[in-house]
Amino acid sequence: MARLVVDANVVIALFDERDVLHPKAKDALRRARSDDLELPASAYAELLVGAFRAGGDRSSEMDEALAAIPITIVPLTAEIARTAARLRASSASLRLADALALATATARGASLLTGDQRLARHRGVRLL
Repeated sequence: MARLVVDANVVIALFDERDVLHPKAKDALRRARSDDLELPASAYAELLVGAFRAGGDRSSEMDEALAAIPITIVPLTAEIARTAARLRASSASLRLADALALATATARGASLLTGDQRLARHRGVRLL
């Protein structure tokens, strides 16, 4: 079984049928069923923003949806934070959220699955 870290935009696309990446996200996660799927804690926070903006506390619904995938949330460690800071410092165009996703994949010895073409140039990134 391979380990695959999933970027927030993949999960967002999976849950939003109107998202242009929805079919690709659905297919990629279906094919990855035998993999250990992991979500950076920073990406989990991104997903929860949408849940809270939807009104009320819909975070439990998000947790249930993630459990159904199933996907494990990876805590942010000092090692991940340090790697993300190094990546962010070396690339002015790399957003912190993206650096955290890349750093999580690096720390976990995993590939990063993303829908963000800007991240595709980084080693270990799989584009939808």
